[in-house]
Amino acid sequence: AADLRETLTIGSVMGHDFFAQVVARVQNVAEREMIKQLSRELEKRYHLVQAEGESKVGQHFLSRYRFAHTMFQQFLYNDLSAGERRLLHGDVALALEALYEGRTEASAVQLAHHYAAAGDEAKAAAYEIQAGDASKRAFAYTEARLHYRHALELLTSLEQTPAVQRTRIDTTINYVDSGYNSEVVVQLFTELKAAERFLQGLPLPLDHADRTRRAYLHGWLAYLHEFLNDSTAAFAYAQPLLEETKALGNQELSLEVAGLLGWIYALRGRFAQSLPLLTPSVANLDTRVSWPKWVQSATGLSFALAGGGRCAEGIAMAQKCVWLGQEAQHDLTVATGHGYLALIYLMIGDDIRTFEAAQSCIQAAERGNELSYVVHGYTLQGFAQSRQGQHELARQSIERAQQLAQRLNSAWLNRLLLLLGAEIALHSGHYAEAIAQSEQVVALAQTADNLWIQGRAQRTWAQALAADLTAGEQVAEHLAASLDAFGSGAAHIEAAHTHAVWGQLLAQREQSTEAQIHLAQAAAQYEQAGLLPQLADVRALLGAASSAAGS
Repeated sequence: AADLRETLTIGSVMGHDFFAQVVARVQNVAEREMIKQLSRELEKRYHLVQAEGESKVGQHFLSRYRFAHTMFQQFLYNDLSAGERRLLHGDVALALEALYEGRTEASAVQLAHHYAAAGDEAKAAAYEIQAGDASKRAFAYTEARLHYRHALELLTSLEQTPAVQRTRIDTTINYVDSGYNSEVVVQLFTELKAAERFLQGLPLPLDHADRTRRAYLHGWLAYLHEFLNDSTAAFAYAQPLLEETKALGNQELSLEVAGLLGWIYALRGRFAQSLPLLTPSVANLDTRVSWPKWVQSATGLSFALAGGGRCAEGIAMAQKCVWLGQEAQHDLTVATGHGYLALIYLMIGDDIRTFEAAQSCIQAAERGNELSYVVHGYTLQGFAQSRQGQHELARQSIERAQQLAQRLNSAWLNRLLLLLGAEIALHSGHYAEAIAQSEQVVALAQTADNLWIQGRAQRTWAQALAADLTAGEQVAEHLAASLDAFGSGAAHIEAAHTHAVWGQLLAQREQSTEAQIHLAQAAAQYEQAGLLPQLADVRALLGAASSAAGS
């Protein structure tokens, strides 16, 4: 009876389910004898456990048993003293490690749990990292973040040797890589700055491996500085990386860095500068190794292509990301693809497709718990609703986005939300509010060197001012500023929209000759981009302006 009680007690340390072979090793009993004891005595005679079948790991069979009653398992475990639990968890961990030798990834979660309970933080952290890596490869980012977070907590309790500090740096990079669309940006930034301090404390000169760590770390710091509206710091980290990664001879990392810089340029509306960086990154990155970075580069490229007037190519690239994400059942990729499709359709002026893509973005992001793309989706949904005259629904979308955005503290998303507020105010006839918000957005966009948001805000400002028929000079100043911003970034589609607005306003004021100049430029850009509905609308306006000029 004592042996049976010990068998059950060891099993209770494993949990509701346990392996006979683990208990046998801990109890130092032959496997045959243990299975006989479990099956004949504890299952058939006492009905305390149930056999749940067998699986094979390498050369070992594992016989799974389950406690018939959870409360009985908990009673046995709780009856152990703290010291007994610690020792048995250690014994169980050693037995599992031996049975899974060479295949510990399959049991990494269990091993991390048992080693942590045994007080071996070093081994527990190693297995949390292994579990995180496995989850990350399977695109299970929520689980990966959890494992890396646990590993970082365990690593803080160890003596901070250079080896431990290197592990903390690597784990932090993986944690941020798995959580940058879901976690609070400021929190991630704090983790990276801590890792940077560890890096600065490593022995000099840095060897090849430590220089590679620094490159990855600085890449992420550049990315998060951009999100936090510190464009100077973003480029201070990012620009030296191109030469550094080339010196390291790491082509994959060089392509990732080029993609990061190109993505930053694209989001700022500097499409001409982004394309030479993003195009080779998308063409040559190994998607098996750098899938998230490829998606970032590909969606950035889609936005840059469309913004520069190659709309069909941009849409096709974003759609490719959606299809690949659906095929891999990777919600973040699906959400990202739909999010950029919505952004492209917004830029083109296709309100129905903007709304549809935004809704698809929200759905995929909510499935994958990817908070930034939930905010992104609601924001773009609000733009589409506002442009369609659904102002109350647009306000509801912006309120939802603002509530969620508070958890992220993303400067780029906040600027987009402010721009949406200005455009909602414009479309609903609240011109003073639109002017005030546009002025605020322009100031923020200028600080962040974001030409795309700056150009749209200047145009919205001009349209709101146009309600005052005496403000013609100011309207022209803001429209010229809009064209200057878009021209600096080679944002040809947005420039066409500004020319169309300017031409229409001039026509309304019976300045037909000047109106024709702007409308003709809009028509030429729409035709080159293949935007036929927009081209038809502008040609109709151009015809009316021409008739008015001739009468």
